[in-house]
Amino acid sequence: MIPVVPPLVDVEASLVEWVESACGAEEVEVHWLGLDEPVEGELFWEGAPCRPSPELRLTVDGSTRYTLRPRLTVWVVAPVAAGSTEADQPVDTELGLVPIERIHGRPVHGRWLARVALEAGDPVTDAVVAPLPDVRKGASVDLQVQRGTLQITAPGRLLEDARLGERVRVVNEATRVTLRGVLVASDTVEIQ
Repeated sequence: MIPVVPPLVDVEASLVEWVESACGAEEVEVHWLGLDEPVEGELFWEGAPCRPSPELRLTVDGSTRYTLRPRLTVWVVAPVAAGSTEADQPVDTELGLVPIERIHGRPVHGRWLARVALEAGDPVTDAVVAPLPDVRKGASVDLQVQRGTLQITAPGRLLEDARLGERVRVVNEATRVTLRGVLVASDTVEIQ
């Protein structure tokens, strides 16, 4: 009589279920399991599976242990570029299915400024985008200095993109002197 052993598909299904749970994955593709012999029993997985070629430990029935290096594609839902965008242009995001290995940095949602050219479907993370500035470089602003009850205002121009509350370099248009201040309104920089 030939013994019946469960096929490797059962081990693969167990791996897929575990990786989906551990990585918050929407889908997992197993390109190579890394196990040549059939195994039978209760399966327990350990390791960091959210990579294309992780090193994982499989324990069968609490005693037999295997170290596996499967090749996986782990798909997660993440923010992606809604369309092609050139560098230094606003990029809109939408949710899409992305291989986890393509996500570098912290995923971000909403409208951002592309640091590099992005294609539709590219993952959008803080590594490839920056927050949209409230005011762009070259914008005219009022420079204000407050000393007690005396307030002096002069025309100025931003030397860099800025967000409200950020320190920014400006040039005083009257004296051509470069100063640092805080963008307190879209048209006002307070010089300290």
